Amino acid sequence: MANVPSANRQRPFAAGKGPAPLLWGIDFGIGHPFAAVLAAWDRDTDTIYVLDCFKMADATPPLHVARMQAVAKDVPVAWPHDGAAREAGSGQSLASQYMRLGLLRMRGEHAQLADGGYSTEAGIAEMYTRMKTGRLKVAAHLVEWWEEFRRYHRKDGLIVKVFDDLMSATRIAVMDIRGAQPETFDPITGRGVMRRPQPQNTSFDLFTGQPFGVVGNPQVFTY
Repeated sequence: MANVPSANRQRPFAAGKGPAPLLWGIDFGIGHPFAAVLAAWDRDTDTIYVLDCFKMADATPPLHVARMQAVAKDVPVAWPHDGAAREAGSGQSLASQYMRLGLLRMRGEHAQLADGGYSTEAGIAEMYTRMKTGRLKVAAHLVEWWEEFRRYHRKDGLIVKVFDDLMSATRIAVMDIRGAQPETFDPITGRGVMRRPQPQNTSFDLFTGQPFGVVGNPQVFTY
C-alpha cells in the first residue's frame, strides 16, 4: 500500500465544528486476536482519522468491551459480517453478545459500503483510495497500527491474513463510517455531547389544566 499521511492526536477539526462524529470498528478475533480502532470523521472533507487502536489475544469479550469503554464509551460500533453468525449452543450472534455486555450502540447491520458491498477486497479498495487522496489519516503514535501496515501484503495475488487484525478493524470502520456519531455526554468524564432537550408543549387547556395532546382520563365538570 502507499504511504498514509499521518496525523497527530490533536483534535483534527477546525474550531467551531463541534465534537467529531466517532465510530469504533472491530474485528471479533475468531481464531486470532480481537482488534478495535476508534475513528473520527470530518464530514466536510470526508476525511477519516484513526485516533486510537488496540488488539487483544486470549482475552474474553468482557475485557474487550471494558477496554473500548475506557476510551470512548457511548460510540457506535461497526462490526464485520461474521458477527451475524449464531452460535450453535446459545443461538445468539456475536454482535448481540457484545451488545449485552455493554456496547449498546452496535450498528443494526454489519459494516458495508454505501453501495451495499462488504467484501474484503471492496473494503481494501476504499482504504487505498482514501490513502492516495489524503482522506485516511492515522495518528503517528499508534505503533501497533503502523507495524501491521508495513507488513500488510499480498502473496500470489491474495491478501495474507496474518498479523492483520488492526487492518481488518480499520477496514470495517472505513466501510461503515456513515454511522459515526458524536459521543453522548458523560457527566463523570465530561466527554461527549449533551443532547438538547426536546421542546416541551407549554400550551394547556384552561378548563382542565392539562397540556394539549396529553391523553388521560376524561374530566367531569358541573355547572
